[in-house]
Amino acid sequence: MRPLTPTRRTPLAVALLGGAIALTGCASNPPAPKTSAAAAHTVTFTVTGHGTATVTWPGGTDTHAALPWTSTTRIPLAADGLNLTLQLSANGGQATCTISIDGRRLVSSLAQGANGRATCHTPSSAQGDD
Repeated sequence: MRPLTPTRRTPLAVALLGGAIALTGCASNPPAPKTSAAAAHTVTFTVTGHGTATVTWPGGTDTHAALPWTSTTRIPLAADGLNLTLQLSANGGQATCTISIDGRRLVSSLAQGANGRATCHTPSSAQGDD
């Protein structure tokens, strides 16, 4: 067997390099799984009535909310539902809380009397309309 000379090594190196490139091209990585953000929905939190109340919703708390009160936002829906609570002032009265998602009223609840309370809670099944 003759020793490889520089002219005989070049074709061998090119052949090996070409084979390596061909194999690398065939062993491509599988595509990354698609990740989709939770779909955002238009959610409207409403409290109707007169006077003032403490209103708590996913966006925060307003301790002296003038009624009627409303807040509309685009958010992904929580797996355990959404909550809106209200507590009337010591002066009492009557107020109703309502949660609507994409224009559809899902829940409402009534508070009456001094320091009356009401809680609106959407069931987790309301999230199925992605």
